Amino acid sequence: MFILGNDCTGARIYQAKGKEYNNPFIWCLVPPDSFSYLYNHYKNIDFNDIELKKDGEWYKIVINKKVTVYYPHYRFDKDAKKPEKRAGREIDVYYCRIDEYILEKYWSRVKRMSGKPIFIINDTKTTLVNGKCNFQKSDVEKYVNKPDCFIITNDKTIRGKNVVYKEKEKTSSGDAAKIILKKTGI
Repeated sequence: MFILGNDCTGARIYQAKGKEYNNPFIWCLVPPDSFSYLYNHYKNIDFNDIELKKDGEWYKIVINKKVTVYYPHYRFDKDAKKPEKRAGREIDVYYCRIDEYILEKYWSRVKRMSGKPIFIINDTKTTLVNGKCNFQKSDVEKYVNKPDCFIITNDKTIRGKNVVYKEKEKTSSGDAAKIILKKTGI
């Protein structure tokens, strides 16, 4: 199983299946233009060509100067001695050297990348990263009927063999993963 997604839904699928994370896009957000480049050029991307940057309060990795991956769940804490998860938001990690922690996770997961990816788009709007990662209908429609991509959406006007509809307007990444697993058999 090798899932590349634009949000945390892929991570929730790995958890539900009890699989080890094998790509650097876990707990990350990928903007539409970066996702498009990733989808169309995946085989030619050098995942070793990266740069870690700070973008406002967010950390991001830029791969091949083309693909931006935001790490919204990783925060700087000047007092933390080691990475720790804080109560209340189970996936937020705080650390005084969060830049090192992000790179450590990135490199360990890049080493495990193998096989042909399944791409997943969840069109949920996010306020994280100032809306830079929100997919519009026109962004989503590019992937309709692509055999290696699943789309999860509320928009019933988007139709295709690979489109899965959310059961309610606000659907968490965990619920989106359950819907995809139930309807697709990944």
